[in-house]
Amino acid sequence: MQHEAQRNLQNDDEHVSDQLVLMDGKPIGRLSIEPRADEIRCIDLALLPEYRNRGVGTLLIHRLQAQATSAECALHLQVIRFNRAVNLFERLGFRRTSETGTHFQMEWLPANIRSNRVHPPEQTRVR
Repeated sequence: MQHEAQRNLQNDDEHVSDQLVLMDGKPIGRLSIEPRADEIRCIDLALLPEYRNRGVGTLLIHRLQAQATSAECALHLQVIRFNRAVNLFERLGFRRTSETGTHFQMEWLPANIRSNRVHPPEQTRVR
């Protein structure tokens, strides 16, 4: 299902950058981003299981954060709500902006934008 969605996305937008993640010349994952005028959208970040929890994802996200800082724009992504990467993204300063039954939409803002933007209060759930 994810492969089909990514294929449809690639057909819809030629601006998506699909990159192979290499370590010592060996492919270990992929990174797909879509730079837009007002944001950088991380479409997909996937690493082979044996390369997870080794700092590779953190390095890649830090690079995207540096690009967003240089471009003075937000960095957005969507993650399945039960994915362990949610903790990584929150540790790296992302905040949840909305959610569906299956996904969190998350945003990271460079300091110069964060200080100029007013965010609505966090939503609380009533049970």
